[in-house]
Amino acid sequence: MLQEYRHAGVAFRYPGTWELTDEEADGQRIITLQTEGASFWTLTLFADRPDPELMVASVLEAFREDYEEIDIYPVQATILRQPAAAVDLDFVYLDLVNSVVIRAFLTDSASALVLYQGMDLELEQQRPEFDAVTESLVFEDPTDD
Repeated sequence: MLQEYRHAGVAFRYPGTWELTDEEADGQRIITLQTEGASFWTLTLFADRPDPELMVASVLEAFREDYEEIDIYPVQATILRQPAAAVDLDFVYLDLVNSVVIRAFLTDSASALVLYQGMDLELEQQRPEFDAVTESLVFEDPTDD
């Protein structure tokens, strides 16, 4: 059964068995969906609207600091019918390959960063659901809540 998140000008649908957390601090809203396993999907909104390419570069730098070896795959992606800054990456942690999908884009009111991550086999199964959550994103006037 799908649930709907609708708050602060953002709406999307997600599986009802996933745990949702919603935090706000320092001009950022971080909404995370945790699956029954180790995979997760996160949407971070930045009120100061940084450039999407710079946001992706910053995330990549954080991964480079945490993991010795990462493989980065630039991809073309569209979110909300507009081009998004986008990369996929793989890294090894505890002898397991982990994959990450990173997408950044602008909305009328914020910059948005979608990131989902999981161990290879688990993410392979979860990715269609994560893609569906991302595709269901709608940004509205926050005063409509």
